[in-house]
Amino acid sequence: IIYNTYENNRNSINFFVNLASQMPLVFMDHVLKENEDAPYVITEGTQSTKKAAEYLMRKGKKRIAYIRMPPHISVVQHRYAGYKEAIMESEQEFDSDLVYQDPEDRAENGHIDIGYEGAAYFMSLEDPPDAIMTTVENEKRNDTDRINPVMAG
Repeated sequence: IIYNTYENNRNSINFFVNLASQMPLVFMDHVLKENEDAPYVITEGTQSTKKAAEYLMRKGKKRIAYIRMPPHISVVQHRYAGYKEAIMESEQEFDSDLVYQDPEDRAENGHIDIGYEGAAYFMSLEDPPDAIMTTVENEKRNDTDRINPVMAG
């Protein structure tokens, strides 16, 4: 799992380190730099997300979905641009149904359920994605416990 993050507080860091001990994760961006023993890479938002999407395509993924946070968060814009560039430059057709934007624009504290809601939305599609990328994070509860049953169908 490639996990984009931008939260840099003790609760978030503890959550990320705990999550990394439970499953194979690589974190993106500066949050864990010099803080903890967790795998991370420092990224340039547009190109790194584009490369992550291209990697998924090389692995045979044909329907890559994207869950995004409100666009006023600058890193979110860069990451989404990279995702979209990768799709547009590939043989795949851009499908707006594979982009989940929080309909309520919950930037502060309200973003707790966006990851779950996005995954549930994608899995409800007649032709669901075979990969999901996201800029959403949630240190308040372990959404992987909620998303795994959704992904299983």
